[in-house]
Amino acid sequence: MIEITAPQKRASLFEGPNARAAVAMEQLGRTTPALLRAVSAAPSYPPFSLVGCGSVGSKTALHLARAGAQILAVSDSNELRPHNMARHALVRPPLPWPKAFELSDELALLGQKPEAHLIDVVRGLKRADNRLLISPPGTGTLLNTTASSLVRDALSMVSPAELPARMAEIALFGRGRGGFVFHKGSNRNPSLADLQAVLSATVTPYERTLLFDPEFGLTQIQIGEGCGSMTMPMTDARLSAMTAMATEELMRLAGANADGGELVVGVAEPDSPSTSWRRLSVSKFLEIPVEGSEWTLRLSSHVAGMIREETARFPNVETGGLLIGSCSSLMKTVTVVDLIEAPEDSVRTPTLFVLGTKGKKNRIDARFEESGRSLLDVGTWHSHLAEQGPSPTDRKTAKQVAVERAPPAILSHCHSSHVPCHHASGRAMNDYLDAYSIKARLAPAALAIAPVIVLIVLAFNWVQPSLPEAIIGLAVMVLFFAASNVARRLGKRKERQLFATTGGRPENRELNHLDKTLDERTKDRYRKFLAKQLEQPAPTRDMEVEDPDEAAAFYVQCYNWLRENTRDTEKFRILFNENIAYGYYRNLLALKPYGIVLNLLTIAAAAAIIYYKPDFACCRG
Repeated sequence: MIEITAPQKRASLFEGPNARAAVAMEQLGRTTPALLRAVSAAPSYPPFSLVGCGSVGSKTALHLARAGAQILAVSDSNELRPHNMARHALVRPPLPWPKAFELSDELALLGQKPEAHLIDVVRGLKRADNRLLISPPGTGTLLNTTASSLVRDALSMVSPAELPARMAEIALFGRGRGGFVFHKGSNRNPSLADLQAVLSATVTPYERTLLFDPEFGLTQIQIGEGCGSMTMPMTDARLSAMTAMATEELMRLAGANADGGELVVGVAEPDSPSTSWRRLSVSKFLEIPVEGSEWTLRLSSHVAGMIREETARFPNVETGGLLIGSCSSLMKTVTVVDLIEAPEDSVRTPTLFVLGTKGKKNRIDARFEESGRSLLDVGTWHSHLAEQGPSPTDRKTAKQVAVERAPPAILSHCHSSHVPCHHASGRAMNDYLDAYSIKARLAPAALAIAPVIVLIVLAFNWVQPSLPEAIIGLAVMVLFFAASNVARRLGKRKERQLFATTGGRPENRELNHLDKTLDERTKDRYRKFLAKQLEQPAPTRDMEVEDPDEAAAFYVQCYNWLRENTRDTEKFRILFNENIAYGYYRNLLALKPYGIVLNLLTIAAAAAIIYYKPDFACCRG
């Protein structure tokens, strides 16, 4: 402390001898999170790590840092480009430089020491070492700001043991007039993907307009040769305002750290500066394995309550309805977030429920459109008066469902006082014979076990068959059908191995500008057609280079649409036959090593029978 006093005959405190002025001193300090937290009157939050360093990510990171929140890591695989300057929190020269590195340097000026990683998050989450980079130890909340469905699904698939941090997401929509915040529940339940499905099921009419109306949707902005952006046009002021409010909600959620999930949606009022936000707590989803497959049914607690209410309305008869939700072949999940009541012509009896058809298609179509074409009719449910497993009628219905509709199709049943407890997937029911099963599964299996069957037929005495021969014959039949299921499972495993070594499903690359499988004119025609069906712009060559994940996501959606719209095997007979041929050769390739082993064992067994001439052998004596 320095004391300055004015001596006698001095007219001013700051007028020194010889007309020299005295300079006031001030204390200099460092910018630290603690200082910023105190100035902001903000509470202490568990540390954050960020995925995505674009416009929303960069502004969110700076909002968090200025509130004194610690940021441990930032990850992004892209670079800053001139067009990013329209809305990015950073201002940089035109030379490209990784967004993560630049954002990390900016945060360092606020007393932060975040690690910066130039990493593809979707691929990185599959490796333990990369997961530690994306979400370092000590991370309380891993925040996704990429607005990428691929990243959202990848984060939803990672188990808490592999990545223990809570997860959240911030994204804008409607050209910045809307935004949402997802905050995962503990133990990844509900997941980010679950919360996205809940959002689609609960949107208000105005939110629906901003989310799904093409007027407010994604628009391709041409920036210049060699650079492109698929984004929403909006001003920096609008993006900054909505991101700031979303960050406030994120900090509230991170501080509360509730056990369940939470969904927060904000929209700016039309022709008004005011913004309204609604909050929705989302309880844990019920996770139920689908019978006979690797799939899982995720049933929202809200839907479980609706099922209880419906069964309570009909305590003395079976009742049911339609399941509404989404499905992901990547995550192998069917997520149910809503119900449609049974049509008025449905039949309810103490032993049977028959779902009616009056108005059913119109209601399904209307729900599909209301959800922005994201929620589908994924199956049916019905109650049982007694607590029991699937009845023979249930299984018969499951087979019919499998034949009549595209997979996955869920048939759910429950006791009148419980939520659904058993599920049969029509697609997973391999105990029936259709054209595909016979030609693509049974035929390869028959070739693989043919030597065993021939040996049994030739070695045993079938002229006067006794009980042992009958048992063996039955065992051969069981082996035959079991081999069909084994062929399918081994074929799927072989397919995954082939895709892993060849860069993924080939059909998801064929529309890429750099792929040479199809000529450019054909690819351009296909892209335009599919973009129109999906109501999304097709990526340009530059977009594929700048944001390959986003482009890949578009092509995956293209082929998902094609698969869902070519299920009619009579109308698309040529395609169906090609699928059968592919399944046949894939399963045959997978069975090849096992077939070789069976051949060698059969030769050894035949030699032993000829040499030892056992009592059961027809060649004895």
